[in-house]
Amino acid sequence: MKRILRMAIVAAICIPGLSFAAAQGPLPLKKGTYVLIDTVPCEDAPFAAVFDYDGHSLSGPHESRCTSVLLERHGREYRIRTTCTALGDGTPTPSSTETQSYRLISPTEVAVSRSDRSNELTYRLCPAWSAK
Repeated sequence: MKRILRMAIVAAICIPGLSFAAAQGPLPLKKGTYVLIDTVPCEDAPFAAVFDYDGHSLSGPHESRCTSVLLERHGREYRIRTTCTALGDGTPTPSSTETQSYRLISPTEVAVSRSDRSNELTYRLCPAWSAK
């Protein structure tokens, strides 16, 4: 009986923690639209210099219905695979998958590169773009 009670207590403590962890996105970034860091003012950034993070998945302006999965993490570096199944307007399209590396600089700034570490670009949160 004590064993069953102990297992129930452990489950009550652990299961909510697991649910919370699963609900979090792959990156500890603030939600919003990120633009290349050198773009001033940030709200004038072209679509090619923008990505969105909704707290769960990453997407470009021409993508939607995206799912991002954390593949591995080393300190402040994250390798994430994102699969999108629709265009930006929601039109279904064959799925596309991309794996990229994200180096967290702050909760509002991140360096992004291909998984082979080529072409690293730094992005920052642009609240003005997110408000559009």
